[in-house]
Amino acid sequence: MSAPKSPPNLELDFSRPASTRAKKPASRSRRPAESPRQSPDLVIHIDGASRGNPGPAGIGVVIKNESGSALWESGQSIGTATNNVAEYQALITALKSALALTSGRVLVYSDSELLVRQVRGEYRIKNPGLRQLFREVEILASQFQSFKISHIPREENREADRLASQATLL
Repeated sequence: MSAPKSPPNLELDFSRPASTRAKKPASRSRRPAESPRQSPDLVIHIDGASRGNPGPAGIGVVIKNESGSALWESGQSIGTATNNVAEYQALITALKSALALTSGRVLVYSDSELLVRQVRGEYRIKNPGLRQLFREVEILASQFQSFKISHIPREENREADRLASQATLL
């Protein structure tokens, strides 16, 4: 049986008052609260790449503030991995790095439709290794005041893509 489908424009939202943030992870299926949109404190672009599947893999992360100034970027080799594992590792690295900067509102962009839909709860996660990485994402994401993840075309993710591709060569 597959997971219920969410509307395509639904964004995973781990928003909650700061006083309850650290107590427990938020539900994946909860809809965002109806309130005026606030701009994120951080905008994050991520990408994972693998030369072969599995093969030499790398991740790319670009973290910018609300005005678009780059605060941190990284391309890292992660050894041999599948592309999907690399995508999750990029998200985990991004969230850990973002937590060092804020516990406020973060917006993550990825060109991996699979990753975005799995994190939003729209697709089931069949692979046990990816399920473990997903649980880590849930724990990290729950530590922010607000966490949203959105899919973007690859052309709009060039910086993270470049960093991930370069990292596969390290």
